[in-house]
Amino acid sequence: MTQEMPDELPPLVREVLAVFEEELSEVRFGDLDAARLQEVAARVRAAELDVEEARVRLDATKRLYEEELANLGALAQRALAYARIYADHDPALADRLAPLASPGASPPRRKRKRKSDGEVDELPFEATERPLRVAAG
Repeated sequence: MTQEMPDELPPLVREVLAVFEEELSEVRFGDLDAARLQEVAARVRAAELDVEEARVRLDATKRLYEEELANLGALAQRALAYARIYADHDPALADRLAPLASPGASPPRRKRKRKSDGEVDELPFEATERPLRVAAG
């Protein structure tokens, strides 16, 4: 990667590394000295770069996944449209396709019960001199 990574070492670790590079550069405590601390810090920084590269690959893979999923969704919508036309003469297939809705489409509208010619609805207004009635039709 060409981008410079920020040093993600905790502040305490950075300070201890600085002390062992400066004041304690010639001191060794068993297996601990400046060289050993720097070696492990270098491995941590390398792993940090690996993590960032993996994030970049993951982001690219997620974008590809989302694009392909959108393409598949569009193809499924087209296939569903063709299948519905094909099912015009196949009631069993039409029944199977009926509950499948297009994403983002509004739910199917309910058909209103048709009133017989003699039925009338009262309007939700206060009656004036005589109630208003509307003939169904």
